[in-house]
Amino acid sequence: MSRILVYIVTLILFFGCSGTKDVTRFKKDHLILSLEKGECYGTCSVYNVRIYKNRYAVYEGIMNVEKFGLYSKKLSKEEYKQLVDEFDKAGFFTFQDFYIYDEDNLPLITMQYRKKDAVKLVKGSVDRPQEVLDLQYKLEKLYKTEGWKLVKAYEPKYNYQPEQRHSIDGDQMILSQIIIEPGKDTHLAQWLKKYTDYDVQLVKKLSPDMNYWLITYNADKVSPNQIMDILKKDRELNFVEFNKRVSPREH
Repeated sequence: MSRILVYIVTLILFFGCSGTKDVTRFKKDHLILSLEKGECYGTCSVYNVRIYKNRYAVYEGIMNVEKFGLYSKKLSKEEYKQLVDEFDKAGFFTFQDFYIYDEDNLPLITMQYRKKDAVKLVKGSVDRPQEVLDLQYKLEKLYKTEGWKLVKAYEPKYNYQPEQRHSIDGDQMILSQIIIEPGKDTHLAQWLKKYTDYDVQLVKKLSPDMNYWLITYNADKVSPNQIMDILKKDRELNFVEFNKRVSPREH
């Protein structure tokens, strides 16, 4: 009886291990889709998302992210095909290889698509075509889904100052962060140059479907009230507001 149990356990371990992939050993020429978001002078998140032809997705959270470390997840055939089809539908191979950006303020974002023997890289930042931005959001959305398994944990790494908060009607105003809505014709890379004296930095877009962005500034150079007054007078912006951390309310 004990031999049978040992045999069963051995089989379980064998098939369990055979189903586990060492994502650190995946070959570069098996990489189909990828997104790499680099550092910026401010508080930008730094991470990578890679999808291989065996349908394994690999996420690496490096700096200023919610999930630090190396994670993996196997996509279903439908999930994998849908992502590849989106890149084909957008005509990824027709975009420029490089879009000029303000490297002093914005992170470099690199996207890759491999189709058979052809490989296309598109680099740039916020002023890339909307179709490219939409593809980026789809890959970002992927790493926020469930089912990711931790491969290797990283120590949390941040590059920002503690939030300055002020409570108003139960909500905590984060005075070091401001939400803006640029106008339709506003080019963010050029717009940021107007505020280099205040070290205004772009943090992230708050929603893939809406044109709202989170920015920070240097509170040692300008006070919260002063920067808010300046931005509200900026005709290139449709909306300006301090970021909020909403507190639970009793009903």
